[in-house]
Amino acid sequence: MGMRKGQWIFVTTLLFAQCVAAADALPLHVRIDRHVVAGQVGPLAGVASDGEFIRRLHLDLTGRIPSSAEARDFIDNKSPTKRREAIDRLLASPEYARHLATVFDVMLMERRADKYVKTPAWRSYLRDAFAANKPWDAMAGEIIGTDGNRTGIPHAAAKFILDREAEPNLVTRDLARKFFGMDLQCAQCHDHPNIDDYYQRDYYGIYAFVGRSFVFRPNAKKPAVLAERASGEAKFKSVFTDVSGGMRPRVPAGFEIPEPLFAPGDEWQVAPIPKNKKVRGIPKYSRRAQLAKHAASSSYFRRNIVNRLWGHMMGRALVEPRDGLHTANPASHPALLGILAEDFASMKFDVRAFLRELALSQTYQRQFDLPIRMKSTTPIATLEAEQKKMSADTASAQSAFDKAHEALAIARGERFTAQGALDKTLKPVTAAKKASDAAAKALAAAQKKQTDKQAAHKKVAALAVQAKAVADEFKEDKELVDLSAKFKAKTTKLATEIVAAQKDTTTKTVAAKTATDKLNAAQKTSDAARAKWAVFDNKVQSLDREWQAAARVRERAKHAEALAVRQLEDAQAMVVLAQSQSAQAVALAKVNDATKTWAAAKAALVPLSAALAKVRLPREAAQKEHAAAVQVLAAAQKLLSEKQTHAKNVAAALAAATASAKLAVEIAALATNQFLAPVTELQAPVNNAAARSREAISTLKILQGVMDRDVAIAQQKSNGRAAIEKTAKAKLDSATGAVTIAGAKLAAAQKRARELAAKLADTQTLATEARAAVDSATEKLGRRWARNFGVGGFTHLTPEQLCWSMLEASGQVAAQRAAAVADFKKKNPLKDGAKEDPARVAARAAHVEKFIYDKLKGNTAIFIKLFGGAAGEVQTDFYATADQALYFANGGTVRSWTGTLTGRLNKLTDPKALAEELYLAILTRRPTPAETTSVAQHLASQKENRSNAIREMAWGLMTSTEFRFRH
Repeated sequence: MGMRKGQWIFVTTLLFAQCVAAADALPLHVRIDRHVVAGQVGPLAGVASDGEFIRRLHLDLTGRIPSSAEARDFIDNKSPTKRREAIDRLLASPEYARHLATVFDVMLMERRADKYVKTPAWRSYLRDAFAANKPWDAMAGEIIGTDGNRTGIPHAAAKFILDREAEPNLVTRDLARKFFGMDLQCAQCHDHPNIDDYYQRDYYGIYAFVGRSFVFRPNAKKPAVLAERASGEAKFKSVFTDVSGGMRPRVPAGFEIPEPLFAPGDEWQVAPIPKNKKVRGIPKYSRRAQLAKHAASSSYFRRNIVNRLWGHMMGRALVEPRDGLHTANPASHPALLGILAEDFASMKFDVRAFLRELALSQTYQRQFDLPIRMKSTTPIATLEAEQKKMSADTASAQSAFDKAHEALAIARGERFTAQGALDKTLKPVTAAKKASDAAAKALAAAQKKQTDKQAAHKKVAALAVQAKAVADEFKEDKELVDLSAKFKAKTTKLATEIVAAQKDTTTKTVAAKTATDKLNAAQKTSDAARAKWAVFDNKVQSLDREWQAAARVRERAKHAEALAVRQLEDAQAMVVLAQSQSAQAVALAKVNDATKTWAAAKAALVPLSAALAKVRLPREAAQKEHAAAVQVLAAAQKLLSEKQTHAKNVAAALAAATASAKLAVEIAALATNQFLAPVTELQAPVNNAAARSREAISTLKILQGVMDRDVAIAQQKSNGRAAIEKTAKAKLDSATGAVTIAGAKLAAAQKRARELAAKLADTQTLATEARAAVDSATEKLGRRWARNFGVGGFTHLTPEQLCWSMLEASGQVAAQRAAAVADFKKKNPLKDGAKEDPARVAARAAHVEKFIYDKLKGNTAIFIKLFGGAAGEVQTDFYATADQALYFANGGTVRSWTGTLTGRLNKLTDPKALAEELYLAILTRRPTPAETTSVAQHLASQKENRSNAIREMAWGLMTSTEFRFRH
């Protein structure tokens, strides 16, 4: 027989409840891992190595790296439970409490300068609290609620408020940030302009708790304490909307706290005395104490602390920034944040137990490198559909939320108006009460006076009767008679005074009744106004509950939507990475192809270059041969020219001589003429000149013949040399043609090689861009995976962690530890035959930890100055400065610390053993083979200065990026 629909629903509900119960029964660290896995759409990083884990654990739980011995013992330990055992051991150590005190001091005080409470006293309070494993809600209650003068709570616990001068706005802002994870600074004057979840009422809800508190220190020689007024309301007006309102004390996501009503003058446990400033007023009802009482009931309070503790252990909080808890800044795993908050409350706010669960989780123990293959486990289409559905749900929830908020705002406005009307009735009540009290006091005095007069009259009248009887008996005794008369007169006077007193009493009775009637009337009016206000207040409380229910529904919807969006974006980021990797592969293939083509073209240049070189040799020989032929031809042509010039000169001389001879013949003819007898004396010289001319002509003709022969010979030689030059020129032209052809072939090949080289450069550029795209996509995905805790946390060391880790690595802690043990044994000698018991071991551990801390704590100051944030600012940001680098390079302090480690390492003769100890001591891991080889080679090259070489290697590792970060 089948089950009915109602039975199916019952069974389904029962099974679901059983599944939920079974899930809740699992250890928290298991549920953490399941939530993280469920929130991922891609692969998770693997488990961190033992070295990474133990270094991370020591830094998070003790504030320093492990010693080389601690690291070696853990890494070499084969026990499957060694990680759990290490977690429990460190959580039980004195260093844990000291470190947590530092962490919470920096978190709460942000390195502010001391004012009323010194930091050592404050940290001592925190250390003692963590050592005793005091629940966080109790600690927070003491820090918020103590006045610095409360039995059982150290004065230092009041530092948070005292050192902020109890300034209401500053205290409100920092309480909201540090205890509720809400940065409400911009909600002081109006609703937050950028964060829809933060209202001006949230700000003044907290302000109402602390607005009445102030610093009380009438005597500068005594510690300052906190005092509190018995009255003072938190009223506000938005500078944007002019909407006014008032708030009773209210924790975030909580309801206004009902408060007791006191009659005027009845609100003080110890009333202040205006004329005595040394008396601190103590109200019967402390609003600040109520904040301490109710803070833990706020979901924001619980989420804030688990978010901060998660951030401390994981290197990143579920919500960043840590004072930004709101739906527009959802946690990476919203449901997980809620589970952590509720489980922490179920653990009774046990910080040690909570940190243990975090450390046990695979999420904490994950390595920080991205997995190699990043691929979504869910199709993007599915994720897109889920995201759209969640967005629709959010829109629906937002609509319901807006309606509830509008109704609440209207009701609050009505209540505020009623509050104003009620406030107007309070002054008349106070005035009437004052008048009534004065009238009652006057009536009481009159009644007392009347009663006193009547009692005196009764006694005096009795004495008067007795005096008269005596006087009547002794009439002769004047003194007795006079005394009797005096008693009678006094009795008469008292009777008159009684009448007057009765009249005064009657008058004052009427006045007192009138004053009482006025008080009753004023009180009746006030009660009526209060009753009317109560109606509106009840309506506000009812609508507030509805609004907060709608807010929770909206929050869940927005968180679900945020998770869906995040998962979709994660999957899309993996697609981008895959696409960029594919593009990079294509680009690299093109680079390989282009490289091969370019290499082939480059190889082809070799035979062409050889061929060109081969034809250049004949051309060079032809060039030389042609040059020689040209030179010889030029010489022959020069000689021919010279011969031709000489022949020309001889011909000219012969012509001149012939002309001279002809003239001589003509002159001789004239000398023999009969008509020229007078000149016969010239015949002889003329004949001689003619003879000489004939002789010169004869000689020149001979010379001309010689010259003609020389010119012919020179011409013949020149012609021969020209033929030789022509032949050499033809040979040169042929060789040059061969070179030109070979050169052209080589030039073409070189041009192609250059073009291919340019193409290769282009493909390499594209490959570089593709690699940059892969790097960018990987970096973005890495940030997403870090935010989602798909990889282990990676963050910088705090100034204190950096200092103490350097002191540990360099051997300074070990040196002080040995001294501390000796000091303990000296002060606490073990009796003969006695054995170490757990109590003594614990006492020794506490003594050693305090001894080391006291001896070395002064070194942290310079690290805080160089590596810490400014006072009052966020202390979780990382930055690198020149001052930090200069301190490491030139300060000398760190180098001097390495002396102890250097001395220990210098005793190791085996380079491999030395390298192992060096890396275990500083980086908490064994060196890689390459690092071991590098150490050995460096030592071998520095045999004459081995100690300094070791010191430099130690300094280099201690100032490295790997050392400065927690990973």
